[in-house]
Amino acid sequence: MTYHPPAGPPFELDAPENNPFLIDRGTEIAAYLRQLQQRHGLITVYIGDGSQFFVSSLLAVDLDQGLFFFFFPGQADKMPSPKDTLTCSTLLDHITLQFRSQAPRIEHSTTGTRIACALPPQLLRLQRREVVRLELPSEPTVHCRLAGQRDDGTLESVGAIELAPGDC
Repeated sequence: MTYHPPAGPPFELDAPENNPFLIDRGTEIAAYLRQLQQRHGLITVYIGDGSQFFVSSLLAVDLDQGLFFFFFPGQADKMPSPKDTLTCSTLLDHITLQFRSQAPRIEHSTTGTRIACALPPQLLRLQRREVVRLELPSEPTVHCRLAGQRDDGTLESVGAIELAPGDC
């Protein structure tokens, strides 16, 4: 008798009953990824069917380019190829986040190896108690202009601040 190990873990992202918890607004997805980056949260990154994985953390989220970057701590022979799908799983405030990205791009620098991926089209935010689930407003990003008063009584514009969901 031959032992066949399971291909990989089942992902909550694939369960049809979790479809109501899928987020597909880019600004909201980016906000959660930024929070994860700011808190230095660990992400388990599964390659392909999940039989290979590594643990990493987000380095940056670039909305202008539509990319996010994370550190690759592994060996060269374990690197994902551009044909692979990456499934990322993590916790943020004790809430499961899972998302997928296609066509990872490996980038080498003097500080190490990082992986660049397109921002995911969907993100699963699975909070077990739906009654306390917060919906972020669908309005565009809030822009504020702050002013300060000088000693001579004139107003001085301090600058514009962009507030996106999750930045507060």
